[in-house]
Amino acid sequence: MGKKDLNGLRERTCFHVMDPVPIGRTTVYASAYVDRLALKDVNPHLTSIPDLGVYLDGSWDRSWRPLVLTTAKVWFPWDEEPQYILVNWPDMGVVPLVLLSRLVNFVLRQPRGRKIEVGCLGGHGRTGTLLSALVMAAEGKSALDAIKEVRRRYCEKAVESSAQLELLRSYGQKLQENKGGKQ
Repeated sequence: MGKKDLNGLRERTCFHVMDPVPIGRTTVYASAYVDRLALKDVNPHLTSIPDLGVYLDGSWDRSWRPLVLTTAKVWFPWDEEPQYILVNWPDMGVVPLVLLSRLVNFVLRQPRGRKIEVGCLGGHGRTGTLLSALVMAAEGKSALDAIKEVRRRYCEKAVESSAQLELLRSYGQKLQENKGGKQ
């Protein structure tokens, strides 16, 4: 798709609004906030409300007050299932390994058929990193293989920084350690 200027937003070469990404036995829907914002009046179906939203940028802050997870405190303080989780994950950056692990475990524990959306501002770095970690945990792939799969299944721009790659490598080591301890 060629570059477009959407209502004054920066030019984009790809658009992500509820893109289905198969992961293990489930499908996660990936979005970019800027694309949802630009397309909300074009096709309301594209911006349907998911059963669970895991949003990795403060732009997703909504009036229905999602649970906010900061990078300073890593905990899930709820008694019932949240509808939205907002993570303070810096652009091009990373979150603590324990937070990534908890997010992955939380998403993978969701009942089958639940519509789960993952998104950051542009839909590439943070979204691609979480999608890659989900592939690693659900399908047993290495960091590099998971990134390749996410780029094939979702977008070639997924995972943008060396810090995000290193986080995924660390997550892979943690998965291997946990696997070894369970035998």
